Amino acid sequence: MDVRDLFFWAAEANRKGLVRRTEAANAALLPWQEPKKISSYMNSLGAEMMELEHEGEAEKADRENERLIAEAQVKMDAKRARLKAARDAGEPVVRRRPMKSSKAKVIR
Repeated sequence: MDVRDLFFWAAEANRKGLVRRTEAANAALLPWQEPKKISSYMNSLGAEMMELEHEGEAEKADRENERLIAEAQVKMDAKRARLKAARDAGEPVVRRRPMKSSKAKVIR
């Protein structure tokens, strides 16, 4: 037996518990219950199911986003330093606009 087996079994038990809770919630839908409470409970069950299905993907996406934000921050710091150096040197600051696509259609 391996530790990975225990994690797999725990995840499988959580999944089966969520399925049972979802089935019980679907069977217990009564007309006198408030629709807001029913929908919020069903949404929470759906969210828990999505978390189980995509367990490690959220952490990977968060790490990737942090890396991309750090790269963008480095680029922006370099750009600010360039602009500050140009200003300190007395050069006119020319702000460049993004170039338009050559395929852009002009509507007149």
